[in-house]
Amino acid sequence: MAHASAHRTYPYLIFDARYEKVRRGGQVISQGVLVAIGISAAGYREVTGCWVAESESEASWGAVFSELKQRGLRGVRYVVSDYHAGMVKAIERHFQGAVCGSAARCILCATRWRCAGGNSVLWCCS
Repeated sequence: MAHASAHRTYPYLIFDARYEKVRRGGQVISQGVLVAIGISAAGYREVTGCWVAESESEASWGAVFSELKQRGLRGVRYVVSDYHAGMVKAIERHFQGAVCGSAARCILCATRWRCAGGNSVLWCCS
């Protein structure tokens, strides 16, 4: 697993996973490759880490988020991801207050979040 330094402020994070076939114990199985990308306020992207996991469970993503925070990740304001159930729960637990959505945010949802004080995780309806 490769990991870049997370001792930076990344206001924007992108999380995703892809599945690859790997050989384990003489069998070919599917394993998730979880990827975290941080984007600085200046717009520079950096892969902050890659992890291999059995699935995209809340526990798997929670371990990723915990490790990033232990390595100094801070300043997260916006998280882009798919809405896999395990990821949703882990983001809500680890990044309270961050806006969460797809790459195309809904203006209505962003307005609702701001009107609510912006102090909770918001999932876009789009």
